[in-house]
Amino acid sequence: MESNYFFRNWKSLVFSQPPLFIIVISGMVRSFTDVGAWLSPMGKEE
Repeated sequence: MESNYFFRNWKSLVFSQPPLFIIVISGMVRSFTDVGAWLSPMGKEE
């Protein structure tokens, strides 16, 4: 039920904790770029 509460109130949680939101987004972007570089043959410079 906690996940439903978070899903319903994610906007208020995000706006009440902007630094946390920025950290989460930057972490997601970093992980996506790392995965993209790992999957892309051009991303490997060996």
